[in-house]
This record gives sequence, structure tokens and C-alpha cells, in this order.
Amino acid sequence: MNVHVVKKNETLSGIAAKHGVSIQALLQLNPQITKPNHIHPGDRVILPSTQPSKGKWLKMKFDGHELEVMTLSGKVLATASARSGLPPGHSQTRNLIKEGRSELDLETDYRLSEHEDLSGVGPVPENTYTLKLTKSMKYEKSEALGDGRGWGEGGWWLDEGTFDRHLNPFSSDRSEFFLHHDGGSEGTSGCVGVKHSSDIRQIKAMLISAYRNGQRTVKVTIDYD
Repeated sequence: MNVHVVKKNETLSGIAAKHGVSIQALLQLNPQITKPNHIHPGDRVILPSTQPSKGKWLKMKFDGHELEVMTLSGKVLATASARSGLPPGHSQTRNLIKEGRSELDLETDYRLSEHEDLSGVGPVPENTYTLKLTKSMKYEKSEALGDGRGWGEGGWWLDEGTFDRHLNPFSSDRSEFFLHHDGGSEGTSGCVGVKHSSDIRQIKAMLISAYRNGQRTVKVTIDYD
């Protein structure tokens, strides 16, 4: 049996990421942990006896409502509630109208795929993006960075590719797209905002595990049904 002894300042999500497993897997093996956000130095956390099989590579798909993490063969490993674009009456839409964006109005639901060409309000455009993997999957978008580009738990940049970016009208004044935790508040124009921080932590652990298995990029397909 593999056991991790909790050290000072460690979190369950950090332990999961370190060992390339999901938080859910740890909770299933450790029923004594009733409050995942409250573990203490000296606590013993049982780890899965085996790591994910070599060669199990990942891909993702976002349909406007859910983000699925799956194997290349299509087996769904995890599903996270997610969204993109601004809902009716959003403060960002109001501010853009004040700045002169006369084509916008407060009654429109800009989460609909028909608005993906509207920068600042619309959802991330349909395409297949590339998420680069690293050993630790350090967040590139987070409140802690202090760069004004993110909020919530954190997330990563999605590479659209030079050719697709040139063809994409949305990219005329915005060249960066992100997959990230949205902090629980809608308002994710041009990004895929995962609703729950626990989901983005689980995805992070899965991406770290994929990196350890030899994968270096994950394809993220945006396809609105």
C-alpha cells in the first residue's frame, strides 16, 4: 500500500497533482477525509497502488456547457461544467456599450455560438486548439499572477496556431484563449471557464499524469452542438 504523509502547507489537490491522480480517486481511497480542504501535517493519505497505464493519452472537448476529458479512443474520464461568453445583462457588455460598441445590447445572450466572432463578449470560437503539457502544469492564468488576465484557481493558454489565428475574425484584437477556472462567476468571453475549482484541479492532475506517460500536447476541440 502506498501512503503519503502530509507535510506542512500541503493540500489534497497538491498531493493529487504530485502523484498524478484525481482528487476523487484519493477521496475514494481515504473515507476518513471528510473535508478535503482541511488536512493536517502527519495525516496519512493512501495512494492508488498503480499509476494510469502507459500510453493512455488524453484529448478534450467543449460543447458550450461541459468540458469532457477523454482518451484518444473516446472513453470519457471526467466531465466538468463549463461555459464561454457573456450572459444577458453582464457588466462587461454594459461597459463596452459605453465605450462605443453600438453593435452590442444588454438583452442578448452572447454565450450562443452565433456570437463567437464578437470580441470581448462572445464564446471562444469553434476550432481545435493545442494545450501544451509540462511537468508541473503551472497555471498560466490566475489571480495570483497579478497580470489582470485571470481569476479563480487558474488555467492555461490554448494555442490556436498561426494559420487559424489569421483566419479567425475574433482574433483581430485578441490572440489569447484560455482554459481556466472562472471563479464561479460567468463572464468568460473568448475563454472556456470551468465552473468549479475542484474540476480544474482534477484536470491538472490528469494532465500531469499524461505528461509522465509521455504526452506533450492535448488537443482541445470546441464544437458547439
